[in-house]
Amino acid sequence: DKKHLIGIEEVQKGHLDLAQHGTLYLKEISYLNEETQRKILKLIQTQSFTRVGQSKAISCDARLLLSSTHDLKQRVKSGEFLSELYAVISESTLFVPALKDRKDDIPVLIQHFSDFYAQESGTRAKIFDTDAIEALMRYSWPGHVRELKYFIELVYILLEDDRITSALLVEEGLIAGGNQEAMHASQLKVARSMFEKQ
Repeated sequence: DKKHLIGIEEVQKGHLDLAQHGTLYLKEISYLNEETQRKILKLIQTQSFTRVGQSKAISCDARLLLSSTHDLKQRVKSGEFLSELYAVISESTLFVPALKDRKDDIPVLIQHFSDFYAQESGTRAKIFDTDAIEALMRYSWPGHVRELKYFIELVYILLEDDRITSALLVEEGLIAGGNQEAMHASQLKVARSMFEKQ
């Protein structure tokens, strides 16, 4: 929007301006208020938007990618989500199961994030033994993939060992011992806190 102070003519580009000819990702749309939902509906229907403080419609050539961890159909029934918007966006829906329902992905993700943090820190990639991977597969990961990502980051921050075993994770308090699925509460709180800040 154009600043309304006298002598200021600079145009401040918003997310839609910056997303032109690209993709705009809006996460957790179920939490948006009704006014914002209606603006998104109008954007989809008219393929245009209006900057704050202006009346001229601007053509929008951007792909919208919307996500929600909640059942939007149920939100429509409870009156928390616009039925009109749901009708439009539900025509093209991709369902991604929770991480706890696709545990075969966990070893691959552990390797991916381990390689990522090794490169970022300029160190050798840590090797997660089978028992460590199995221990992490027993956890339900309520924070989904991002929680796993930040847990692996926590491993790189706290542990100097190149080989990660289940016994080491228990010893360092990163997971609970035995066959319990729960991770150590204090360390999990740190990982969850890092996750929630994103």
